[in-house]
Formats: sequence, C-alpha cells, structure tokens
Amino acid sequence: LYLIFISVFFYRAVAPISLKKILLYLVFVYLAGLLIERVNKEKSKKATMVVSLTLITLLLVYFKYFNFLLSHIPDFTAVKIIAPVGISFITFEAISYIVDIYNGKAKAGSFVDLALFLLYFPKVISGPIVLWCDFINQNFAYEPLTIDDLDKNIQRIVVGTAKKVLIADVLGKVVSTVWTDLPLGIDSPTAWLCALCYMMQIYYDFSGYSDVAIGISNLFGIRMKENFNAPYISSSIREFWRRWHISLGTWFREYIYIPLGGSRRGNVYFNLLVVFILTGIWHGASYTFILWGLIQAFFVLSEKYLENNKKYQEIPRFIKIICTLVITYFSWILFCAPDLNSFISYLKVMFGVMSFGNVNFTWRWYINNRVMFVLAVALIFAFRKTNIKEDKNLSFAIIKRIACFATFILVIIFILNSSYSPFLYFRF
Repeated sequence: LYLIFISVFFYRAVAPISLKKILLYLVFVYLAGLLIERVNKEKSKKATMVVSLTLITLLLVYFKYFNFLLSHIPDFTAVKIIAPVGISFITFEAISYIVDIYNGKAKAGSFVDLALFLLYFPKVISGPIVLWCDFINQNFAYEPLTIDDLDKNIQRIVVGTAKKVLIADVLGKVVSTVWTDLPLGIDSPTAWLCALCYMMQIYYDFSGYSDVAIGISNLFGIRMKENFNAPYISSSIREFWRRWHISLGTWFREYIYIPLGGSRRGNVYFNLLVVFILTGIWHGASYTFILWGLIQAFFVLSEKYLENNKKYQEIPRFIKIICTLVITYFSWILFCAPDLNSFISYLKVMFGVMSFGNVNFTWRWYINNRVMFVLAVALIFAFRKTNIKEDKNLSFAIIKRIACFATFILVIIFILNSSYSPFLYFRF
C-alpha cells in the first residue's frame, strides 16, 4: 500500500492530467482479468481475452497513432490528444496480465497487486517491462535488508544516475545542437562524431535508467530482470537484441513470436518480420521507426538464413562484432532523426554530399576537451558489463566506496548546474 501511494504520488507529479485516465484503465484491466479467471467455459474465456486485448490495443492506437494514421487523409486537421505518460509500457504489461491469466501462468491477484504492478514508480515511465507471471509469483513477504544489499544497490543507483547525468546528458547536448544546426550547414566530421555521441547517449541514458529502477526495486524486495548486457559486444543483430532492452525482447518473444508459431510452426521468417515491424511501430508513430524496424528485421532474417552456412560460421567473431557495430551505428541515426528527409540529409552530409550549401559549423564548434573525455570514457565502459560484487579485499572495498561517494557528489553538482533533461525513453 505504501508503494502504491508513492507510485500514485509520483505519477501525479509527472503527469497530473494522465492520472484519472490511468486509474480508470487500471479498473478495466482488473475486471477483465478477474472475468477471464472466473469464467469456466473455454469459448467464453477466450472471447473475453480477445475483446480485452482488442480494447487495450485500440486505446494504445488511439493515444499514440491516431493522428499519424489520419494524417494521410487530405485536409486532415490534427486532434489534440494527451496520451497517459508511459502508455506504451503500461499497455504491454496490461497485455501480459490478461494473457498470463488466460494461459494459467498466474492468478489474477487482488486489485492492490495489479495497482502495484502497473503503477510501480521505478518502471512506470520507461520500464523495464515486467511480465505478470514473474511479478505475482515473487515472494513479497518481508525480508530484512542486509548491509550488503543496501551497499550493492546504492552503488547501482549511483552508477545508473552517473550514466545519465555525467555521460548521456553531456553527449546529448552535442546531439541536440548538431541536429538543430543541420539545416544551417555542418561538416562531415561533425555528422560522424554526432552519430557516435548518440550511439553512446542512448545506451547510457536507457541502461542508466534501468540500473536505477532495478536498484530501487531490489531495496524494496521486488525483483526485476536485467535489461542490458553489454549490447555493443554483440556479434550479430540477433545477439544484439538478446542484450539490448532485454525486457522488450522477452515480451515480444512471449506474446507475439511464440503465439505466431516461433521457430517450430509456420514461417519463422514471417514471424520474425512481424515482431520487428511491431518493435519499430511500438517506439513511435513515424516512418523512421517503421523503417528502423524493417532494417533490424532484414539483418535478423539474413543472419537466420546464414546461420548454418559454413563460410558464415567461419567468420571470426571480432569481424562480426565490427559489422554489427556498423549496422547499429547507422541504425541509431535513423532512430534519432525526426523524419525521413532529415535522415537522408544527414547521410548526405556524412558522405560529403552537401545539401545545405556552405558549411557554417565544423566539428570544433561542438567537440571540446570535456566532450572528448566523456566520449572516451563512454566507449571504454560500453564494452564491459557493469557487475557490482561483494568486495572481499578490504582496501579495494574502501576505495570503491569512496569513489562511489565522490561520484554521487559529482552527480549532484551536475544536476544543480544543469537544466532538466528527461530520459530518452520517456517519449515512448
């Protein structure tokens, strides 16, 4: 009850207009789950599930894609729609709730259980996405918090906040400024460096949020699965999606890929194509996200087709890692671009085909010693997994905790001297 109270307070502070909508949404989802659990006839149970999932999906389509879909109609005037904050994440978890009850993986639980599941403040805005069967099957009995638990998770929260404030925000300023100045004329090195900055920014921004969310949850005894596992050391796009935004990949596997037939029935290539198109659409109502999803699908399908090819298998892992990094690097440009025209213009600048006349800004305008230092640190730590373990060596443990405290102070200083910078995934 305390956590629900804090979560409602948090959600109201972030989005006061959205609170009433979310509370009504919560009641609807709970009643749907309860009805599915209590109906005995299989046909009625399935019909209730289908209707519930349809309504939940239509609500997401309305809030997030209504204007985009109708924008193709001539003389269309956009309608002002205020979507509840975190609606994409909440929708996927609501679907998990309905389907897991129908499949018998978990009980409906109480209204209090569902309220905490959907509104839990560390994950409500940007995940990680939690499955209902994983959440409700935890042991929520009170367990005393040990000093080691406190120590380990405070370190994780500090590290996650540092990723956001000390790395992602510094690089993010460069990225936003470069994209703003793109029509005014930037040089090719600026475009290449900016793309690298964004590649690091989105990783440290989102993995930093996940670290904070998981660390806070561990302190309350609520377990959430890891969301990142050094994605930039992947040797294929398939492996990348097993390491990047793991909770999203898990959701699509459980509720889209496997129900379609997975790799056991139907056309596995079609099933994968559907998953990655939906992944792109889930991120936003824009052709850039659809194209981004199609590009991911193309390489995943290509890797699937070649997986048993002897020549493909003999390619050294480090070459595959480099190829995967190149694909990811250019994919993130599309992910960052506001529209397809901007993406094409950006590529022209990168490869020396100037589309805006004279160059008015060179890379020296954006890149200073501070940015270069942060970018170097980001590159070094992006290729290793953050793993906070208990330190048996007393001297090293003391040094590590002093460094953690110093980082915490530095983070506070940066926050006090900076303007508000929301996490990138807030917009999804």
